[in-house]
Amino acid sequence: MPIQRVPSGLLDPGGIGSASFAFFNALLEGVRATATLFESKMLNLGLSTMQSSSRREDIEMAMEEELMEIMPRLEKRTHYLAMLANISTLLGLLGTIQGLIQAFNSVAAVDPSLKAEILSSSISVAMNTTAFGLCSAIPLIVIFSILQAKTTEIVDSLEMATVKFVNLIHKKKQQA
Repeated sequence: MPIQRVPSGLLDPGGIGSASFAFFNALLEGVRATATLFESKMLNLGLSTMQSSSRREDIEMAMEEELMEIMPRLEKRTHYLAMLANISTLLGLLGTIQGLIQAFNSVAAVDPSLKAEILSSSISVAMNTTAFGLCSAIPLIVIFSILQAKTTEIVDSLEMATVKFVNLIHKKKQQA
């Protein structure tokens, strides 16, 4: 089933995610409009190729060539979302490690009665960087997955439109 809207429970409705719902849904609308544009472009190319060459192979090759030109434009910049999600996670981990190193260094030079208090507060600060990294990485992964699924859906529909168009043309020629 195609993704129509971002599920409302997917992100925290009161937090960072609620501001992003409109963005996600607008993004999906733009992707749908792009898919319609590409389908019409492919069919127009098939019709114009049919006027210059009546061979099935020529029409099919022209439409496949157009699909090969369209695919990079659909997938353009999508991989940056996955990269940003990975970087966010790693930066959160780096902050945690750095915070823990600082926590143990500060505990080493303090009165033994204060060690537990200083260690727990320092570890709490270190864990906040992990939480921040995950809070930024998880929505990016969700957006990446949605866009990747939609891109695959568009490419599949373009391939299906090509096959149906070529089969229809071939069937009409055989009937004539």
